[in-house]
Amino acid sequence: MPTRLRIITFDELPNWMKDNDLVITGYRAPTPSFWICAKTLFSLHNETLSIWSHLLASIYFFSLYASDLKYRHCRTLVNDDLFLKLYYLTATIAFICSAIYHLFCCYSHYVRDILVKVDYIGITIFITGSFMTWLYYAFHGETSQNCVYLYAICFGGLLVGILTQLDHFNARESRGHRAGIYVIFGLSLTIPAILLFQKSCKSRQTTKIISSVIYTTIIYMTGGFIYTTRLTERLWPGKVDIIGHSHQIFHVIVVIASIVHEKMIVFIATTNEEMVDTKKWLL
Repeated sequence: MPTRLRIITFDELPNWMKDNDLVITGYRAPTPSFWICAKTLFSLHNETLSIWSHLLASIYFFSLYASDLKYRHCRTLVNDDLFLKLYYLTATIAFICSAIYHLFCCYSHYVRDILVKVDYIGITIFITGSFMTWLYYAFHGETSQNCVYLYAICFGGLLVGILTQLDHFNARESRGHRAGIYVIFGLSLTIPAILLFQKSCKSRQTTKIISSVIYTTIIYMTGGFIYTTRLTERLWPGKVDIIGHSHQIFHVIVVIASIVHEKMIVFIATTNEEMVDTKKWLL
């Protein structure tokens, strides 16, 4: 059993660790020791940025979930409070699952296969949670319509979750399929967005809600494009192996998009609170 971290090249990797042949160096050798894998958190290799970006993001969102002060603007609307917490919790789960996978994926083939599926489940939970919060605030006060959309997105999330557990989904040649499934799932949100825009296109609240979808969609699509095409390592082969390859950039972009979404739903929740307070004052 190895007693320290060993950095190797792509050609030296066993087949089960080979994924992106455009990233040439900076790989951790197979390390069948959880302790040594854990210590690589503080080493420089081509997974370092991927691990830390999502580990810090999980800490950030958990702090929001745990902090009572963050919800002081939603005291009147109990459900608003719950849906904000849902978003923070699903974000925390997704980012910690991702960080754990990238930290321990060099342990063994068996452990890697388990952890990558856990990672995909985390991603699916986060997308579903993001959609649920958006739909709740977008159709605030419209209980029947809201329920239909929420049940539909939960069903979609369940289907995607099942697909991500298939062995084919994790195959090296399925990079495009993985991105495609999540893109299709994401684009399903355009249906209620269009309906909302048609219903109240002149509302300031609707404008903000639609804008939040457009902003986050552009950010996520950019990240997905870079990840699928492996853009940076194609443009600068061998120069972005440690810092700057497509998977790392994708991780950072996902964190940015999740924070943008968080700021948007907090703004919308605050506006909902103000509208309720105004109505009470008028009454």
